[in-house]
Amino acid sequence: MVECGDEVCVVLLDADELRPLSHQRITRVRSPHSLCVTDDTVLIVSTGTDEVVAYRWEPGGLTFQGVVWTPSHAGTDTHHLNSIVYRDSDHIWVTAFGPKASDLWQSASDGYICNIVDGSVLKTGINQPHSVCAFGRTMYYCESGTQGVTRLDGARTCRANGYTRGLCVLDEHRAIWQLLPMRRQLTQPPSGWTDEYPRVLGDGSILFVRTRPTSRKVQGGWIETNHAQLELLRAGKVRVVADLSYGANELSNAALNYYGHANAKVLNGGFRKWLQEGRAVSLDSPHVDRAKFEVRAINEGIHLAEISGDLSAESTNGSIILDGIDSANVDLYTVNGNISYDGPIKDKGLYRL
Repeated sequence: MVECGDEVCVVLLDADELRPLSHQRITRVRSPHSLCVTDDTVLIVSTGTDEVVAYRWEPGGLTFQGVVWTPSHAGTDTHHLNSIVYRDSDHIWVTAFGPKASDLWQSASDGYICNIVDGSVLKTGINQPHSVCAFGRTMYYCESGTQGVTRLDGARTCRANGYTRGLCVLDEHRAIWQLLPMRRQLTQPPSGWTDEYPRVLGDGSILFVRTRPTSRKVQGGWIETNHAQLELLRAGKVRVVADLSYGANELSNAALNYYGHANAKVLNGGFRKWLQEGRAVSLDSPHVDRAKFEVRAINEGIHLAEISGDLSAESTNGSIILDGIDSANVDLYTVNGNISYDGPIKDKGLYRL
């Protein structure tokens, strides 16, 4: 989920490549903190309304079904619901701070874990619980107010020198948690950024969200929001997977045209305006035809790498370098330059250099 001001967007990612496949604006939640997916339903924790709401997962997108649970019927944040986990149809657990003792959430020390299927309370007296996580028959959670990670039976797994939030259990003896502020840390975020919500992938790499507070102007006034990036920690290196900031800037049409994409168009207003106008959004994976790349340059060279598709490149007073090319149709031409081609020569292919 991505939140920008009062707008909330659910983003669907490809599980293997982490590519954004689609996204949809939803309007019945406020300050969402977590979600879980059942067979055909997405349950979202609407922290700002003290509710867990349900959306049905359909081919055309998410359809609002209603409020499935609330501890207060207050319509505002009085219990600070935050994380949710689904184990089966009889066990859906939610963590909450419980009511504040004063005006500040720091005074909330009687947090709890509740099974929202039957309303039973599994544990109370938790100091600001976050990130409930099931591993087999055991449940773990962050007790942020005491800087700890704890099992449901009360056994302390670890204590960290920071505000614990975001938990993923690797096995019975190892857990990854996020510290705010961090001392024993998973990553080294730049100054002003915070790393949250780590998730371990099948290959052992870790997916997490990196955020920093910022502000933007809306209708003449400034609102506080967050800039967010989806990042991947693999083999000791961190790379950005996607910009999660709602309405992030797109590439300019001129830049796309310059690099040979003559039929490319940039939406006037981007995805944000597209969704605001109620235009169609599909959850289906797009069909991508084989691409044709045409690149032209004057007084500069061309360097193309890892391209699969028909390729045409022309340079005046510059060299052309091709690395890792997988193509059966290559047409290269240069004046006052050299050509370097690294790629297979396919049967019945056409190669003009």
